Amino acid sequence: MSGLHEEGDLTMKKTFSTCMALAAAAVFAVATPAHAACTLDTQVAFHGLDSFFTNCPDSKPVSGYGYLISAPATNNTAGQAFVCNDGSVFNGINVPCPPQAGVPGDGNIAVYYDWGAGNVGSVGCPNPAGGGDGTTPIAIQVTANDGSGVVATLGFNGSLGGFLVEQAHPLNATGDGADPLPCGLGSGPTVTSVTAGVSPSANTVCVNVPPPVIHSDCDPGSVGDALLLCASGGTTRPPVGRGRLFTTVATCGSSPDPRIANWTLMTNPVDAAGNACNVVNRPTTTGANGPDCAFIGATSFIGGTETAALTGWFQVANAAAASDRFSAKANFDRGNFNLDISTVNETSLVGFNVLSGTTKLNKELIRAVGTGNQNYTFSVSRGALKSSKTVTVEGVKSTGTSEKITVQVK
Repeated sequence: MSGLHEEGDLTMKKTFSTCMALAAAAVFAVATPAHAACTLDTQVAFHGLDSFFTNCPDSKPVSGYGYLISAPATNNTAGQAFVCNDGSVFNGINVPCPPQAGVPGDGNIAVYYDWGAGNVGSVGCPNPAGGGDGTTPIAIQVTANDGSGVVATLGFNGSLGGFLVEQAHPLNATGDGADPLPCGLGSGPTVTSVTAGVSPSANTVCVNVPPPVIHSDCDPGSVGDALLLCASGGTTRPPVGRGRLFTTVATCGSSPDPRIANWTLMTNPVDAAGNACNVVNRPTTTGANGPDCAFIGATSFIGGTETAALTGWFQVANAAAASDRFSAKANFDRGNFNLDISTVNETSLVGFNVLSGTTKLNKELIRAVGTGNQNYTFSVSRGALKSSKTVTVEGVKSTGTSEKITVQVK
């Protein structure tokens, strides 16, 4: 990647920039909804190079939020739906979704948002002057159906008159496009323990909140790095840090609105290592769309400012949830141990541990989606089992209990 900054590669940079401009022109040509605080005709943040976010559970709508890092309260997406899990429909601002969003359930999502005068629901205008490569960096964050997500920061692209999300993506091997960015659980809380409380519905839930995973167009090897956009704007990758814990109640299996205004701050904050324990009441209610669940989420700090929306969350089951069941099968394949876990009626399962004797083989809890019937895979070096021919799979539940099954390795 360093070669892209050498003199001989400036031609490729210009060619790549021209290709991006042509790609953007095709997107800008679509009709936008018709006046907002931004007086510019259009100022978009979008996937314009046919790339996308991948490995994002998206059978249901996916939530998202975008904002100007230096002034999030006065420049943001205002809760409008701009994350697309279906490339054949119009999004929440009445603009066609990028076709690379695919179909619901394929794990691929893409974004398109416009702060321009055509969108009456937008707030502010991140770059009112409409110029300056790499300046006025924004943050785009999306959260998939299981609480995993992507957080990306990117500066203004003067050639396009907007913010190209692929700037924060890795440059592809041929140097003329962007590889997809995967959703991950690295920017949200992870369950460390669940203990039943004084009542059937009250549990003490302990979590760890890691420093967030942020993708930036200042990252080495990114499209923005190849285009020198970060250097042009005089900006750097913004400092990041873990944020605060929040909770809300929403329909089980849904993607709640991630804005913290719709969540409640939890009593006990995370410590210096990111650990915290709080009492969580498992809902007993059922709404119009099905049983309600509690959700626990975390914010992050980007550029010294707390995100105005959750960067990750997980679901705690409804108190009346039916008993979950799971099964597993395992095999040795050459030098690897492979495990397949299948669940039925997954409502209270938080995740799984895999043990060989008393040794836990997974470094982190294998997170459960928390709804429907699901399948999970886990692999590790065969040597981790030593001479053992069986493993124990522990299903950890939000009720404060766990269930263990023994699996023969074939």
